[in-house]
Amino acid sequence: MNLKKIWADPLYQFLLKGLGLYIVWYIVYDQWLHPLGGLDMFVIKTLEQASYFVLDSLG
Repeated sequence: MNLKKIWADPLYQFLLKGLGLYIVWYIVYDQWLHPLGGLDMFVIKTLEQASYFVLDSLG
């Protein structure tokens, strides 16, 4: 199989894009954002506030 045939197949496009996104996520999150911890705390605080709002609205 040549590269044109491989890239034209939707399955291979999906797998290559998924692998590319995983590599980008690994580099950006695991190596840079996770050790800092700021993004995690922001998400936790936002989720906490949203949960409080929903539970308070329900009584």
